[in-house]
Amino acid sequence: LEGSENFSFSSSISFIPFFSRRIGLFEGGQVPVRFGAKLYGKIGNTNISALDVQTGDYPGLPGTNMFAARLSQNIFSESKVGLIFTNGSPTGEPNTLAGLDFNYSSSRFLGNKNLMLAAWAAQNWNEKPGNHQGFGFRANYPNDLWNVESTYAYYGEALDPGLGFMLRPSIQTFFVS
Repeated sequence: LEGSENFSFSSSISFIPFFSRRIGLFEGGQVPVRFGAKLYGKIGNTNISALDVQTGDYPGLPGTNMFAARLSQNIFSESKVGLIFTNGSPTGEPNTLAGLDFNYSSSRFLGNKNLMLAAWAAQNWNEKPGNHQGFGFRANYPNDLWNVESTYAYYGEALDPGLGFMLRPSIQTFFVS
């Protein structure tokens, strides 16, 4: 789990392109991990993370290679723009995903107020028919007197983060509080 925060993508809780606990599990059973390598760190304002894991054969499932990489750049004083790439799936099905996200945060909006704006987009390549794209936006104004948040997300019917988590495909969500 060390360094897992480097893989965090956007501020969405219903779309997570990479969730490391999916690796090594299949239908409740533990799949043998043959080898794995992880790299994470920071060079200046650039955050780098990569994980490559090879699993062994498991009843009903051939050995599979799974790879995830995340590159993000700290910009302004509290914000970030980044890329994510995953390849593989615990089920052994072909699955590749690429995504782009932007998170703007400020604790000095209008002098002393907090403001968070975020946007993400992802494209998935798998064997499922349909739209393989998803995107979302979020605006959050979390302050003492006013605490307002709004989100919108679209998930194509064939979007499937093989190494991650998604609420469900083929929906649009909109939320204001």
